[in-house]
Amino acid sequence: IKYFDTHPHGDIMSHYTNDIDTLRQLISQSLPQMIQAILTLTILMIVMLYLSVWMTLVVLFGVVIMFLVTKNIGGKSAKYFIAQQKSLGKAEGYIEEMIEGQKVVKVFCHEEQCKKEFDKINEQLNSDAENANKYANILMPIMGNIGNILYILMAFIGGILITSGVPNLSISGQAMTIAVVVPFLNMTRQFCQNISQVSQQINAVAMAMAGATRNYTLLDEEPETDEGYVTLVNAKYGENDELVECEERTNIWAWKHPHQDGTVTLTQVKGHVELDDVDFGYVPEKIVLHDVSIYANPGEKVAFVGATGAGKTTITNLINRFYDIADGKIRYDGININKIKKDDLRRSLGIVLQDTNLFTGTVMEN
Repeated sequence: IKYFDTHPHGDIMSHYTNDIDTLRQLISQSLPQMIQAILTLTILMIVMLYLSVWMTLVVLFGVVIMFLVTKNIGGKSAKYFIAQQKSLGKAEGYIEEMIEGQKVVKVFCHEEQCKKEFDKINEQLNSDAENANKYANILMPIMGNIGNILYILMAFIGGILITSGVPNLSISGQAMTIAVVVPFLNMTRQFCQNISQVSQQINAVAMAMAGATRNYTLLDEEPETDEGYVTLVNAKYGENDELVECEERTNIWAWKHPHQDGTVTLTQVKGHVELDDVDFGYVPEKIVLHDVSIYANPGEKVAFVGATGAGKTTITNLINRFYDIADGKIRYDGININKIKKDDLRRSLGIVLQDTNLFTGTVMEN
């Protein structure tokens, strides 16, 4: 609950839409194309080495240049693609908040300020997207021109090798002739096209990596810990008016409290709540409640009255252990709530929050 309270819901939804979609595109489109291109490059390299080692070395020289260009320009585009995903999440978070709170925006005549804030966030998204696509789109023409230059270079060097009578070094044992150079020229063009195809997928890889980083950050969030061992059970009064656990529903609830010596005690749920010198802060470095000590006896009606932000809802959240306190004790029927399993604690309480949510379905289901 703390995570959802401290992160915009639109940004969280962006993980499930945009970030997941970048991974889908990588797996369904880019990855198969890259695998196909790499397999083609491997086969072409084997055939080239079979025909001529000298000519293959020239092609490899061109490949090294292509690799350096891709690394330099692709690295810059990847940086901006990561920034673009973050800006997109921020923009969607802002949009979701404004749509969710549009009544408040209307009541306080805050439309113009909202537009200005959105323009600022949207401009940042536009800037990141423009930079990312600028570097990504100049890569293809550069790679194409390098391929054309390499093609001309191969024709020129092939002609020199034929006319100079340099012995051909190859697995096939063929002499350096037109029959070797012409296939090499065709394979060089095909080789460059496949490298360009691989480099073209750098954009998709960069976006997918950005999306994956954001998603793994979400997945690595620490889940709620529950060290409680006191559970809520159905109970009834047996002989000598002692509480005993039972399977049937009796409308008598009890806390089942196992002890280290192996004994188990049952305490009837009465609803006695006590906060003893409680300190709390939503972030550790900023404590908002100091030495709060209050209690509510069973059957009592207790009202919290105060200005907005005084801590009324916060105390309700603490009793339900939506947040853990920094110091002090909260006892429920004399039991420290840290010892009670969270599911059982929350099952024993009824809470009506000030923010209402209607889920899709019938009135009864809601």
